[in-house]
Amino acid sequence: MLEKELLDEIRELAFRLSVPIINDESAAVLAACVADAAKRRFCGYYKSPPLAEYSADGKAAEYSADGGAAEYSADGRAAEYSDAPPCFRILEIGTGIGYSGLLMSEAAAAAARARAEGLTGPPQIFLTTLELDANSARLARGFFEKSRMAESIRLIEGDAAEFIVMTDCKFDFILLDGPKAQYEKFRPYLAELLNAGGVIFADNMRFKGYVGDAYIRRKHRSIVTALRAYTDNIKADGRFDTVEYAVGDGVIASTKKSLIK
Repeated sequence: MLEKELLDEIRELAFRLSVPIINDESAAVLAACVADAAKRRFCGYYKSPPLAEYSADGKAAEYSADGGAAEYSADGRAAEYSDAPPCFRILEIGTGIGYSGLLMSEAAAAAARARAEGLTGPPQIFLTTLELDANSARLARGFFEKSRMAESIRLIEGDAAEFIVMTDCKFDFILLDGPKAQYEKFRPYLAELLNAGGVIFADNMRFKGYVGDAYIRRKHRSIVTALRAYTDNIKADGRFDTVEYAVGDGVIASTKKSLIK
């Protein structure tokens, strides 16, 4: 099935079930940010180490560029392969029913195809997506199986907080679209998981307009406080160039500077 048809199918189901998915304007910005990050990656501006994932026992397992087990050097670190085909690795926190994950995979793949000339091998896109809700994960898995990107998508049903602490993986793009009250808690971990030149894209940063309100209702206080803290701290972090976009429910894209270790 063509990705556009599949995305339309997901959007139709989301409407019928009243399941929230990313706003059209935000989706356009997301796709553009993914494409820009992928172009930087495939132009060789920075390199991406081997992919880490969960193994069957829940511990981090290393994967090389082709998705297989990576070899280890004498110090126990995963060996990097200079002759491996270039890879672009996406982490999504909050799979939902799969719309954003497929959108990002397709945007990255299109950028990779445009930059394929002169590369050492076919560019590869890997998506690791995390979802806590079992029903959402089930629906997303069904859509992923229909996608032409199916073999490069790994859906992990579990707590993102556990994954980001355990994993040794590095990513080239991170979509933060999970529990809003956890954004600031996740931020320092995600900053370390991101490769130079990569982007953290945080959605729903205005949270229905409550973030800009002078008075915060008690039931929204923890979320608004976390989103405000995330915004202030990511802007103050000298490792990132951060841009706010007044689209949808508000998004913030933070690009990790290549020249800062």
